Amino acid sequence: MDAKETVRRNARTCFVLNMLSSVYFGNSIMTSYYLDVGLSQTQVFVLQTVLAVVSFTFDIQFGHLADRIGLRKVMIIGATIQVAQSIYFPFCETFGQFILALVGTGLYISALENTTNGVMTLSLKQLRNEAVGRRVYDRYLISVTQSNVAYAGGMLAGGAMVWLGGLAIPYYAQPVISVSFLIFTCRLVDPRVPNRTEYVSRQVVIKVLRMMLVDRADIRWMIATHTVFRLFDMLLFWILQPRMQIAGMAVWSYSLVYALWSIIVSMTADVARNAQATTARWLWLAMVGIPPLGAALAGLTTGLFGFIALMIGLTVIAVFERRLFNSFMYEALPDDGLTRNTELSVGSTIPTVVFALVAPFFGMLVDGVSLRAAFLTAAISGLVLNGTCVALFLRAASRSSVRK
Repeated sequence: MDAKETVRRNARTCFVLNMLSSVYFGNSIMTSYYLDVGLSQTQVFVLQTVLAVVSFTFDIQFGHLADRIGLRKVMIIGATIQVAQSIYFPFCETFGQFILALVGTGLYISALENTTNGVMTLSLKQLRNEAVGRRVYDRYLISVTQSNVAYAGGMLAGGAMVWLGGLAIPYYAQPVISVSFLIFTCRLVDPRVPNRTEYVSRQVVIKVLRMMLVDRADIRWMIATHTVFRLFDMLLFWILQPRMQIAGMAVWSYSLVYALWSIIVSMTADVARNAQATTARWLWLAMVGIPPLGAALAGLTTGLFGFIALMIGLTVIAVFERRLFNSFMYEALPDDGLTRNTELSVGSTIPTVVFALVAPFFGMLVDGVSLRAAFLTAAISGLVLNGTCVALFLRAASRSSVRK
């Protein structure tokens, strides 16, 4: 199969895989489900810490393995674990059983994290035409954001299941999506990477870490920026549902909120199509200021207004942050692609490590003080950390471009 056909087939398959990975029927009631079976908010965040620990423990390992044996094989491994986990999860009743389930989640997330991005990046490298590859990749990044349409569909379907049969029904239906994901993974064409066997040694991981975190200040501060935005987003995700409950919303209606939010994200995915991380200062300013303001309003009020403001802030992050991150990394990382999966794994592992360290304390803040305190803490720390990291990234990127 020639390079153009590989790109076409993988682009179509990755689009479907991104759509399927966006469909999780139980997302809109996950926190409510945990609390309903008797877990505390602290235990909910401990579960997320378990997930994060497993993820960062194996993320780089799976990325390195993909550089050695190929992305397709690693994706099939991850998809198989995902099928097994989705079958086991609905039968969990105790905290210990949920811990085991989250271990499985961490394993398949580690195996599948960044994989469609890696497939597209390595496939486009085979075209040997940088301009064409860049245009196709930019369109791909926009399509990834547009996959939130599938997220909306999953939310609506999950909400309907809750309304008809209770909180557990969406989790019994999830294996259908997992099996479909595995089937489409088998359709991928593994991008050919020359001299792959030269990169078997684990010393390559140390070299990659040094290049990304020591030698390249622009990459280091972009990863830091990505980390603080991801931390803000993930922490708030786990207290959205208690905040909706305070606003007086029925549990089944949560799915409508998530669905509407994801549709808005999809519809705005094409905004600032050609924005570049090193020059889009107005986008960075919006991402630094709007989400903390929304979190603060959510903490200071109890009605729908504060919650809507919060969702607007999260929408700004969802539309622009990951796209700017991936776009910058596409340009900044080495062109040969020989260690691309390891490099992408570094970019996803660090946010997971930070979340694992912070999440239990955030859960204790919710349980021990109040939900309002959690929102205000996220708002203040988000404004300070996000603003600082963005400023340092832009400064490092400017100096890097001057040296070039």
